[in-house]
Amino acid sequence: MGPLGALALAGCAADGLPLGAANDGGPNDLHAIVDVNGMPASTPLYTSPLGLSPNDPSTLSASCNPPAGRPATPAGIVCGDWAVNTTQPFHWPYAPGTADAQRLPPLSHPTIGDRLSEAGIDWAWYSGGWSNANGDVGGPGWMGAVIAVFKPFFRVEMKHFDPAEETAAWAWIGASEVVQKA
Repeated sequence: MGPLGALALAGCAADGLPLGAANDGGPNDLHAIVDVNGMPASTPLYTSPLGLSPNDPSTLSASCNPPAGRPATPAGIVCGDWAVNTTQPFHWPYAPGTADAQRLPPLSHPTIGDRLSEAGIDWAWYSGGWSNANGDVGGPGWMGAVIAVFKPFFRVEMKHFDPAEETAAWAWIGASEVVQKA
């Protein structure tokens, strides 16, 4: 995963599309496909009527004008070309092999961080995997640092699990996954 996770408006051309952003349904079209409920994917507690994969690589919000073959974006759902989720930056560090068309171009508009700073609101950007993105393979993730800092102040035991360790996480808390009823 790449280090850029902040919500940002990519540089937009006059037609509202980010410069170079594909909107053709092809492999470089990173717009999310959402179902009638505005959900971009199935999850353990939700099954999309479109059968959307939880591994959807979309990093842009839903298209306001989806290309042929994609469902219309429901009314009331944010659409456009907002970068969301983990978006690979155009400049290093980014995941090796990521095509230029699948990386966020350098921003020319204010980010949400810029807007918060202008309003005098303190904020921080946290990103997991920065050590790995920077080439420090095996370096600490941000969650490990958070646990190390706050552990002395809590009377509960904290542990971080990667998404691939979901079964172990359920076992650690002595619970089991809730299965959605059909």
